[in-house]
Amino acid sequence: MKSLLFCLSLFAGVAIAADAAVVVSGFLESPFQVPNTSQTTDIEFAPDTSRRLFIAQKDGTVRAMLQNGTVLPSPNISLGPLYTDSECGLIGMCFDPNFLVNHYVYFFVTVSVSEQQILRCQEMPDGSYTTMVLVRGLPTNGANHDGGGLVVGLDGKLYFSIGDLGAGVGVNGDATVMAAKVGRCNLDGTEVVFNPFFDGPGGNNDFIWARGFRNPFKLAVQPITGLIWVDDTGDTYEQIFSADKGDHGGWNNYENNQPAGFIKPRIKYRTNGTDVRQIADGGVLRHDNIIEFTTTTAHGFRKGERITVAGVLDPSFNGTFFVTSAPDALNFTVSQVGPHQVSTGGTATTAALGGAVTGGCFYNATGFPDSFRQNYFFCDYNSGRVNRATFDSTNEVATVDFFVSGINSAVDVTTGPNGHLYYTGFGSPIIYRLVSTNNPQRIVVSPQYLNMAEGGIAVVNVRLSSAPASNVVVDVMRTAGSPGISTTNLSLLFTPATFSDTQPIFIQAAADADHAHSQATFTMSCPSYATRQFFVNAYDPDHATLGFTGVWRTNNTTRFQVASEHKTRIALEASPDLLNWQAFTTNLSVSNVMILFDNSPVQAQRFYRARITR
Repeated sequence: MKSLLFCLSLFAGVAIAADAAVVVSGFLESPFQVPNTSQTTDIEFAPDTSRRLFIAQKDGTVRAMLQNGTVLPSPNISLGPLYTDSECGLIGMCFDPNFLVNHYVYFFVTVSVSEQQILRCQEMPDGSYTTMVLVRGLPTNGANHDGGGLVVGLDGKLYFSIGDLGAGVGVNGDATVMAAKVGRCNLDGTEVVFNPFFDGPGGNNDFIWARGFRNPFKLAVQPITGLIWVDDTGDTYEQIFSADKGDHGGWNNYENNQPAGFIKPRIKYRTNGTDVRQIADGGVLRHDNIIEFTTTTAHGFRKGERITVAGVLDPSFNGTFFVTSAPDALNFTVSQVGPHQVSTGGTATTAALGGAVTGGCFYNATGFPDSFRQNYFFCDYNSGRVNRATFDSTNEVATVDFFVSGINSAVDVTTGPNGHLYYTGFGSPIIYRLVSTNNPQRIVVSPQYLNMAEGGIAVVNVRLSSAPASNVVVDVMRTAGSPGISTTNLSLLFTPATFSDTQPIFIQAAADADHAHSQATFTMSCPSYATRQFFVNAYDPDHATLGFTGVWRTNNTTRFQVASEHKTRIALEASPDLLNWQAFTTNLSVSNVMILFDNSPVQAQRFYRARITR
C-alpha cells in the first residue's frame, strides 16, 4: 500500500455490500443506512446523554445518528472551506471528556495545499456550533500521508498525528517538523512544556511527542494503561504501535525490523500479502507443551500473531497457532499439548489481514462476553475487515485474528453507550451495529473506564442484558479511590419493559489543589446479577504545570515533592539571592510526582527552584 488514495483506486467499480459477514459466532449485525453520507473518515459517540453517533465526512460535513439507527437532521456541523484532494479534508475527530460541561468537539482538517489545522467546535443550546482554530500551520503537501488521528489522553492532553506527507518529510527523527510524528498539545492548543523536544524559541517543533511514523492515520487510548496506540499504514508492513513520550517508530529506516532504541510494533501484518518462512532442518522441538521453531531466515513474527505451520515431517506439528514468544530473529514458540518430540522441515505462514490499517478502538464496555473486554478492534481498508486483538494478564498481545469481514473500505470502529460495537467503511453509507447474542443476566456498563476532568461532570451508561422477571434496582457505590469523585444517583430502576434502555450515572470529580490525577472505582450490584465495576480517571487540568506540592526536612535533608510528568528530567537548584543558582540533584521522573533532595546544612535564607532539563 502506497497511500489511501492508491487504495481507493482498488475499489473503483466494486458494488457496495448490503451486509458485512460476521466471522465470529455469537453476534448479530444490523446495518443502518445513513442517507447523504459519503467518504466517512471517523465515527465517535458524544459523551453525554444523547446517544448520538457523530459521523465525520471527508468534505467537512458531520452527520449524527442515534445508537438505535435513527438519523438526525443534518448536517449538524459543516466545516469549510476545506482542501479535499487526495487524502485531505476532514480526517479526524474526538470529543472533549468534559463535553457535558463545555460542549467541545475537536476536528483535524486540511485547509489548503500546505496547511492542516485542529479546530474546536462548541455546541450551542440551539444546536448550532461556533468554531475556532486551536492549532495552525500543521504540515501537508496537499496529497497523501496526512495522518489525522485525534484523541484526548488520560492526561487531559490532545494528541494528534501526521504522516510523512507522501514525500519522506520529517522522517528518521527530524525534530524540526511535525510530519511523521504524533503531537501533543493542551486542550487550548498551546504546547506542553513536558513534551520531549520542547525548547521554546529553539529550532525544535514543540508539539512533538513521538516520532518515526509513516502515516499514523488513527490513534486510540488504551483505557487501562493510558498508552497511545498508533495505527500506522505501511509500505511493506502495516504496524500498530503502543507509544509513549519520546518513542521512535523508526520510519523510514525501519519497518517491522526496528533495532534496539526504537519501539517495535505490537501488531503487524504484511501489506496485501503474507510472510512465508522456511523452517530449518531439525528446527521443530516440542517440550513442556511448547513448540520451538527455528527458521532459516529472520521471521519478523510478533507475539500473538497468527501462524499456519505446514509441511513439517511429523504432521502433528502442523496447524494454526498464535505466537507465544519470539525470543530472537530465528526462533519463535507456540503452545501445543503433546509429548517431547523433534521434527524437521515445513513452512510458517502469517495471516493475510489486509493492506491498509485504518481506525481502531478498545472495547470499553461489558455488553460482550468477558473475554472481549478491552480487546483492540482495528479496521483494514483494503480487506474490508475489522480484526481483533486480545491481551494476556501482562498487557502483551495474546492473539490477533479476523473478526468481521465484508465492509466496503473499512475505516473506523467504536464502542457505543449501549455496549455494542459500531463500525463503518469509507465507501459505504452504512453504519453497522454488532450486538452480542450471548445474553445471560448481566449489568452492561459503558464506558467501563471513564476519562474525565477534575472539576467536571461525565456520564456512565447502564442497562441490563436481558429482561428480568420483575423490577430490578441497581445500586451504585464508590468502593475505592478518591473521595472527591462521586455520583449523583446511587440507584437505577429497570423494569421488564425498560431493561434495555440505557440509563445515565452522572459522575462528578472535585477540583483540588495538587497537580495529580485522581482515580476511583465504583461497584454496581443487584440481586441475581454479578456485580460490575467501572473505573474513573479524573485528570488534573493543571497537570502540565511544573510545581512544588510539598516540602519537609529530616536530619539535615530537605525533601521536595514536585509535580512533574513521567520521563521528564528535573533539576533542583538553590540560590541565596535569586541570582546565583547551585544545582543539587537531577533525576528522571518515573511517575507524575517525584522527590528531590537537598542534603546541605540549613541556611538563613535560601530559594529553591525546579526546572526541566533536556
